[in-house]
Amino acid sequence: METYALKTQKNKLLENSEETPRENPELIEEINLEKLTVKYFKRKYGIVFPGPSALGIKKFQCSKYARKIANLEGFFINPAHAWNLTDKNPSEDYKISNLKKGSLVLFYSAWSRFNKIGRIGTHVGYYLGKDLNGEPYFIQQLKVNKKILSENQMKKKGFFAKKIISSKKF
Repeated sequence: METYALKTQKNKLLENSEETPRENPELIEEINLEKLTVKYFKRKYGIVFPGPSALGIKKFQCSKYARKIANLEGFFINPAHAWNLTDKNPSEDYKISNLKKGSLVLFYSAWSRFNKIGRIGTHVGYYLGKDLNGEPYFIQQLKVNKKILSENQMKKKGFFAKKIISSKKF
């Protein structure tokens, strides 16, 4: 449940896109909006992250959505389903210290409809950066909506990071 102060902070952020989040990482929790400017990597993105429908992406196409966001940021990743991305792209085991701009992260969820024997991952998110407390954030498609979630928020939803998928700069 959101507190009044948190709602007020979110509303101020949305009304004035020049204002950046303060040291409260909850400010970014589960934002599902068509326009959002957040500060990561000590610079403000001039990009508005479009939702899946704006990119022509259908329900349950998280890999395609994450790759398109990477493309908008100037990175290329070979196309594949989430569970096959590590076969088509360089990857390494997940460690927060190895996250880089342009990386995709492969997550595993035991309850996913895509959980099959032999698959190490079921979901993909694009790594945005870390907040002031060092918490990594990801943008991804969950069902039909885009979501920006921290790693801890992902864990609470049952998603556990397994692999970092490297990209190539255009």
